[in-house]
Amino acid sequence: MKITLISGGWPPAFGGGEIHSYRVLERLQKAGIESNAIVKQQSKEDMWNGDFGDDLVHRISVEEQYFPSEWLSLVKERLEEPEHTPDVIILFNQTILATAAWIAEIQALGIKVITELWDLEYSFNMMVEGLVGTEHLDTPIDLNADFSTNLRKVNRAYLDKEHKNIPYFSYYHSETADAVMHISHHNLDTCDYIANSNPKSIVTHPYLDFDQWLKEPTDKSKDDFTIGIINSSVAKGQKIIRECMLNYPEHNFKLLTGGWGSGKKMINLMKRFYNYDEKNCEVLSYVDDIRQFYDSIDVLLFPTFSEGYGQVVLEACSRGIPVLTKDFPSLHESGGSGAFYIGKKDYFCADVWMDKINSIKSTHFQARNQAYEWALEAQKRQKKETENLIAFLREVIASQ
Repeated sequence: MKITLISGGWPPAFGGGEIHSYRVLERLQKAGIESNAIVKQQSKEDMWNGDFGDDLVHRISVEEQYFPSEWLSLVKERLEEPEHTPDVIILFNQTILATAAWIAEIQALGIKVITELWDLEYSFNMMVEGLVGTEHLDTPIDLNADFSTNLRKVNRAYLDKEHKNIPYFSYYHSETADAVMHISHHNLDTCDYIANSNPKSIVTHPYLDFDQWLKEPTDKSKDDFTIGIINSSVAKGQKIIRECMLNYPEHNFKLLTGGWGSGKKMINLMKRFYNYDEKNCEVLSYVDDIRQFYDSIDVLLFPTFSEGYGQVVLEACSRGIPVLTKDFPSLHESGGSGAFYIGKKDYFCADVWMDKINSIKSTHFQARNQAYEWALEAQKRQKKETENLIAFLREVIASQ
């Protein structure tokens, strides 16, 4: 079988979605599946563009005003060429927004279409967590209950009427596509409930080349203790990050900005309104190899409000770096027993986060081993999921 990935994001961009698309190709190539990608992201000479050559990654460039319509027309033209016609495309439609009509045109070529979901829109998660849109709830949110329980407090008539208006939802939970891929069980269960439908689906957690990532912890004492942060956008917990850095000047932080430069914006805001002097934070805008970033920190502070998966959690764990994040269903799929979690009640309290950081510091080697042991478990999970994915792809191709 032959698989083609269609994605707007790709290295050198290094957000979660961009890297995940790339790693799907890594997974397929490692499994010996004939596969390639068509992407929008253009290469840059001074940045890492991925390890695949032009024979596997075809980059199509158009001016922004012609995206996605003109870009998708060019993609279709390439797929129509016999030497480039796959059995199935995996469409990362959150970055492309291909319409049902375009998907139907691809299917008319005899190509199966699988859409993939990364995450649910931030504002919808805020509603289910009880922060906005409470008028759409049948009963108040229970802060002690999990996401799934609180989701069922949202008015069913509202969901039936409005779910297609949730940003991106109808594009990745497509009724036209032949199947849907999810990166977490949380996403699958939530989307099926929201849409009140069960399309042909599979959960395949984002791929990590563990042969290149696993690094067993060593019990080496250090004079300093560095708290790492990746992406300090509002959705990733900027308020908490800002308060931790401002209120705990004796702690060392290391920030990899990410999030469309949100880290630099946050630092500038802190300078302007809080006279922040940057003495307790090293700021990085880009790294070629993010493993080097993890190896330079002692704990990852990741107070994101919600995630489709949260791949940085497992990345850190695989390097033996403890992670402190929010108690959110998909983050448990990424962090498992290797991460530490802060519940909804305490989420906005920076002191609780820093108290837990200090607790992790006090038993650091144990916490590092806990993270690494979880990564080994995730490696076993990934092997089985790859086998399931290959079987799923064959099943989709064979379907009528």
